[in-house]
Amino acid sequence: KGVKLPARGSAAYAALRQELKDLAPERIEEIYRADYWDAVRGDELPAGLDYCVVDFGLNSGPSRAVKYLQRLLDQPQTGTLQDAAIEEIGRHPLDELISTYCDARARFLNEIVENNPSQAKFKKGWLTRVGDVRKTATKMAAKAPAPERVRVAMPKAVEEADDHLAIPGADAANDGPSVKASFWSRFDFDIFH
Repeated sequence: KGVKLPARGSAAYAALRQELKDLAPERIEEIYRADYWDAVRGDELPAGLDYCVVDFGLNSGPSRAVKYLQRLLDQPQTGTLQDAAIEEIGRHPLDELISTYCDARARFLNEIVENNPSQAKFKKGWLTRVGDVRKTATKMAAKAPAPERVRVAMPKAVEEADDHLAIPGADAANDGPSVKASFWSRFDFDIFH
């Protein structure tokens, strides 16, 4: 839908900034939970994948984040996660699903830059974020109790990544870059479970 912000420097912009600064942490959590976490059914996604999908949703919209997951699962791409997709997730190795999802997100971001070169200045930061999310999500998934899964091959083949799809730090010997401060650093993950 998009949001039209007041012009920078205007009184309306200053008022909006102040209003956002004055929001109570509880209200911020309420907004994020309703508009992002619940929108992707975060409580029903396995640990790690929940973080990947919500982070993608925070940056590119929850509907797009869900559509990318649905595409990987060979499900109808409605932008609303259906029960069949939730069930399908359980049939795939979680680490592979996280990796494939992050690869798809990186391709999406690279396509933005290819289609609009003025966005190239953001590419490194975007891809670093995806690398950080991949690293954190993989650790979250490894720490979670493993549900019983039926192992099947990923329904969509993962294309070989071109050099321009490389995610900075994803393969670094020191486990990649540290996780950058984000919305999640404000809250304990347990509030969502």
